Amino acid sequence: MASPSGSSSSNPFAGPADPAPPAASTLVLINIRNHVPVVLSSDDGNFRQWRNFFELTFQKFGLVNHIDSTVDAAAMIDDPEWLQVDSCIVSWLYSTVSKEIWNDVNRPRATAYSAWTAITSQFLDNSLQRAVYAQQEFHSLFQGDMNISEYCGRLKRLADTLYDCGAAVSDPALVINTLRGLNNKFSQAIAVLSTMSPPLTFLYTKSYLLQEEHRMRHSQHMEAQTALMAAATTSPANKPVARPCLNHRHPPLVPIIVARSARRRMAATARTPPAARAPPPVPSPRRTQARHHRRGVRPTTRGRALCRRGP
Repeated sequence: MASPSGSSSSNPFAGPADPAPPAASTLVLINIRNHVPVVLSSDDGNFRQWRNFFELTFQKFGLVNHIDSTVDAAAMIDDPEWLQVDSCIVSWLYSTVSKEIWNDVNRPRATAYSAWTAITSQFLDNSLQRAVYAQQEFHSLFQGDMNISEYCGRLKRLADTLYDCGAAVSDPALVINTLRGLNNKFSQAIAVLSTMSPPLTFLYTKSYLLQEEHRMRHSQHMEAQTALMAAATTSPANKPVARPCLNHRHPPLVPIIVARSARRRMAATARTPPAARAPPPVPSPRRTQARHHRRGVRPTTRGRALCRRGP
């Protein structure tokens, strides 16, 4: 039997041989979170992401035969190097799942194949029933209060679930269902996307809707700024204060009213007969002397006599 290298050199159509896995001492030092940055959870719906990251990791390090049942672990019981690599894979799997899933799949003396099968069966068993519920939610989902990122992300997770259950959703069907569940404020975007040809991809549709959402948010911000500036310019605090009239041709009304009242009093006094008028008060001699003293006027002899006699 020819060696794999010889057969590949003689047969140009033969595929490349599986790469040799790294040594167990090297795999022990690998941080699996750098290669699988996802923690598998039943609530997050990230099974497809988790599985894709692990499949890529197994292909990079040449460890696919540990999980595809091509090599029986019982037959490798005398190979400590292979058993150590298999234990590293089991540790990777258990460290990248949630606590609930670990409690369900943890078994003593588990191999990489048994652990991988137990985890994937949690999401792939009863595929028909899972597909029924996922498809019902997929076709009845509306945007509601979700933004475009949340809405499109939820639709994509449902489409991935249907793919894992054997009821894959095509890309045009995913685009049509995305446009169906959008809010009314995206009616203009729906009209534009519906008339484009060739048929759009889901990635292009999501990118267009994100830009439209950004434009609408920017327009609302500008309208709020304009309304705030208009309210500030029309507030009572910014109205001009009325200043007193400084034009001599048009004096204020208050002095005019006072002058008219004074003229009316003078006219009424002039119309009163002299007999009805009250006599002017006679000043007291002492008050007159005090007044003269303050003014510096020297009182006469008659004034001094009146002051001594009193009024």
